[in-house]
Amino acid sequence: MYWERIDDKYESMVAEEGKTPNTPEELFSSKSLGDQITKALQEVPEDYRTAVVLVDIEELTYEETAKVMECPTGTVRSRVSRGRRLLQVALRDYAAERALSMGSTQKRAQHA
Repeated sequence: MYWERIDDKYESMVAEEGKTPNTPEELFSSKSLGDQITKALQEVPEDYRTAVVLVDIEELTYEETAKVMECPTGTVRSRVSRGRRLLQVALRDYAAERALSMGSTQKRAQHA
């Protein structure tokens, strides 16, 4: 039931925006986590958070992460996927704000 609610929220978010929202990889690409991202990441259940951090932030492969977490690679893939969905839902507003501020910065740079 819990995952159905997360999946429903994610699907409605995608349908509303007409495209896939920013992924955690894009949000973390600068490796400078803002307070909102840190808080959202801390609220993700530990197994999912660990998988997301190892794969998306530390850039370990799924196989390397499986060794660290002492679980099958398929389990890592599942945890990363679910963790990313939780973060996408939790960080929707943050991502929208960042996109707007980045867009205005890019526009200023183009006109300079």
